[in-house]
Amino acid sequence: MEDIERFLGSVNEHAGFKLLHTSIHEKMKDMIPDHIDEKYGEGDFDSPKLSFYYDENR
Repeated sequence: MEDIERFLGSVNEHAGFKLLHTSIHEKMKDMIPDHIDEKYGEGDFDSPKLSFYYDENR
């Protein structure tokens, strides 16, 4: 688990999560058509079921 956490890092470190965040939020945002981009804040892409690992009692 420690190796995975080190690989992923955080958005503030030069690691996997920073690469993913930069790719999606900085590089690819201009590639997404406006009609799709507008739906992100509306919950259209949210799953109707919680993931199996989500603890709804937290």
